[in-house]
Amino acid sequence: MMSPHLFRQAIRAFSTCTSSDQVLSQVAALVVPALGQWCLADRLDEPDLLTRVAALGTDGPLALPSRMGRTDAHRSSARAVGLLAQVFDAPRRTLRLSADDIEALATSPEPQLRAQADFARRLGSTDVLVLGLPARGRLLGVLTLGRVAAQFDDEEVALLADLALLTGVALDNTRLLQVQRSVSTALQTSLLPPLPVLSGLTLVARYVPAGHGIEVDGALEISEQTEI
Repeated sequence: MMSPHLFRQAIRAFSTCTSSDQVLSQVAALVVPALGQWCLADRLDEPDLLTRVAALGTDGPLALPSRMGRTDAHRSSARAVGLLAQVFDAPRRTLRLSADDIEALATSPEPQLRAQADFARRLGSTDVLVLGLPARGRLLGVLTLGRVAAQFDDEEVALLADLALLTGVALDNTRLLQVQRSVSTALQTSLLPPLPVLSGLTLVARYVPAGHGIEVDGALEISEQTEI
């Protein structure tokens, strides 16, 4: 069973993250081996781009079959194929696959589903959870967690769904941070005036923000270098 201690670990870990890749790598490391024997962590970017950030097993990074891509692989049309297409309509954005479900998917006419099922079978999985990572009505990522020779109990499934919500909020925070930085940089750059051309001098301008965050107040420093 997942203890509140794991939630505290997640909150502490997420508080230091400044990128979505850091968030997903952290949550994968938290759930393996504490709750499962393997984990895949994927980022979903609009409109339809999936990036595999982490693939982790109890012995370290997992070797993925070519169909499932490298840990940095990008796959477009992600919502139309594979298990992700089913996550969007699942209650709490959570899918649970038993050993029998995995065997059935292995004979699916869809290549991506077959590849995902074969991967789970190769690892000896007996229970698999596919957890959407939502925030503000959007799905920002997917966490796939597998167990070998055991099943998740109902309480663990519910707690993992809550962890997925927490992870989604952390992903949204890093997204907003990146937007804030981009806007701040663009605004500060737009405030830089054109420098005059003076014979014998090279002028260099640097904008120094007065505060933190998205504030654009500040001072313009101009240094000069004499040409010899």
